[in-house]
Amino acid sequence: MSLIFHAGKRITLLRNYALMSQDELAKELNISRSYLSNLEKGKNPLLNHIIKDVASFFKIHSDFFMNLTPNNEVQKYLDSLSESLLQNRMRDAQACVISLEIPLFNLIQDIEANFLKAAYYLRSHQYEKTYELEEEFIKVLLRDFEITAVPLSTQKAYYCYLIEKNIHLRHYSSCEKYCNRLIDLLSNQSEKQGPELTKVYLKMKQGNKALAFSQIQPMITTLESSNQHHLLAEGYSFLSSIHIDLKLYENALEHLEKLDLLATELELPNQRFIVAQQRGYIYRELKNYNQSLAFHKEALTLATTSSRKATVHLSIISNYIELNDLENAELHISFAHKYEVSTYEKMVLLSYSSQIALYKGDREKFQETHQKSLTFFIENNYAKNLHYVYSYLADFHLKQRKYKLAAEYYKKKENLNYEII
Repeated sequence: MSLIFHAGKRITLLRNYALMSQDELAKELNISRSYLSNLEKGKNPLLNHIIKDVASFFKIHSDFFMNLTPNNEVQKYLDSLSESLLQNRMRDAQACVISLEIPLFNLIQDIEANFLKAAYYLRSHQYEKTYELEEEFIKVLLRDFEITAVPLSTQKAYYCYLIEKNIHLRHYSSCEKYCNRLIDLLSNQSEKQGPELTKVYLKMKQGNKALAFSQIQPMITTLESSNQHHLLAEGYSFLSSIHIDLKLYENALEHLEKLDLLATELELPNQRFIVAQQRGYIYRELKNYNQSLAFHKEALTLATTSSRKATVHLSIISNYIELNDLENAELHISFAHKYEVSTYEKMVLLSYSSQIALYKGDREKFQETHQKSLTFFIENNYAKNLHYVYSYLADFHLKQRKYKLAAEYYKKKENLNYEII
């Protein structure tokens, strides 16, 4: 593509983002609509005084239209980052992101770098950095970005980002659509295994465990005979999750053992975190609370983001309550509150506080926390947690020998079960 086309396309992107017609922008720039149209099509040269006027109107730097020749050295980092993300080699991806911190001021490479870095930050649970990139650049380009007009590597970056974003937003249908588009773009069969594995993960998240299980087994066999160890680690992680959902805990532990060995060998802290957290969950389900607690504490040391640390604290609290160690349970509730927890996690913390107050016989605190829980659960439509609140209330009033009130809450709990069904 010519330099004129690049520059003209930038004006189109900015105008569309501002929701302006060609007539409106032409009037602001004091040029005719036909001249602006030819600028955007690349038929007229983009003169310096027009560059200054456009930059001034949209409050951007004039370098946005300059330095359009691609940098071959930069492209090597971009290609390596794209490949690392597809193969789930996060350590290699991190090294590439560090090398791409300096703004490039090249339309295609700017877009590609921002898409890939945003995908990396999403995969690494660094959501604030992802959103900073969106605010700076990505939202401008996503609005009317003509994907067919850019190189293959940039298209890969675009879909990598959209896949990661839709997984984070739990928009699994959209994510599957972008996985299919990415697969169609890729010519190398080994490259396709990354998005194919993501599609299995989507089936699992959508509740179609049987289909996910049938699809992932042959993929694991193929990966075990290849050198794609990072993807194999991801496959073991997905397979153990499916086994856990199916309550096949022995099978899950077997694959977690394989994942642990691979994650240790390849130095994959994210996968080691998953191993510890899933082992903790399994042993809690098996009512081996001390063993579960040990694995969750290990997960806490491996958690690298505040959201993960908050999640692990919830698991630790649950174990301490089961072990009747209420002092440590309350301590970890205070730890969890130091992090920015989700709405669901806030509700769980309220639920745990109510349960602890109930077990300690602290009637005043129990009534205070259960009322907050009740209000919060109803407002956020979390029927499952409301079910727990009614259980606590019924148990509490039963212990107080207020049988009529206890019966009322047992009745509410039964009615709620009926509504859930």
